[in-house]
Amino acid sequence: MKIRQILVPAVISVALALPVGGFLFGFCHCDDGGWNLLGRSLVGCVFAMLTTITFGFPPKNEGLAGDPYNAWPYIMVAGLVIFGAGTVLLYCKHHRKLQ
Repeated sequence: MKIRQILVPAVISVALALPVGGFLFGFCHCDDGGWNLLGRSLVGCVFAMLTTITFGFPPKNEGLAGDPYNAWPYIMVAGLVIFGAGTVLLYCKHHRKLQ
C-alpha cells in the first residue's frame, strides 16, 4: 500500500480518537450506572463532548475545581483501534484474493 492510502485511515483515526476515547472513558467510569447500558451510554456521550472540548482532560466535577481526569490512555487505544481497522479494511479492499 502507498503512503496516500495509509494517510486516509490516519487522518480519520486522528479526527475520531478524541470523541471515541471520551465515550469509552465515560462508559467505563460511570459510577452510578451499574449495568444499565442506556445510562452508561448517555454518560459516555457527555464525556465524548467534554473530552473533545478539554482535549483529553475532562473535569471531575461540575464546578471545574480540582484535578481533571486524564482520558489520554483511552484516546490512544481508540485511535490505534480505528487506525488498525481502517488499514485492514483498505488492505482487504486492494487485495482481491483475500475476499
